[in-house]
Amino acid sequence: MGEIIQFPKQKQRVGSKHRQAEIQMLQQHLLLCDEDMETVINQLDHLNEDLIDLKKEYDNLLIRLTELLKLEEGEK
Repeated sequence: MGEIIQFPKQKQRVGSKHRQAEIQMLQQHLLLCDEDMETVINQLDHLNEDLIDLKKEYDNLLIRLTELLKLEEGEK
């Protein structure tokens, strides 16, 4: 049977020039991810503020509904 030739792994085939290009590409992608994460965090902050306002309004409506239901029960 013939001898099996081991092909070099991907990292072994990539020279210094290609590693530098990959490093730059990865750094660029990291910056883009960082910007996207910052945008999402800002959006979450705004949504949280909206949710707090809605919760306050919901609580006020629930209090008013409870008051009205108590008045209705008292009139019966």
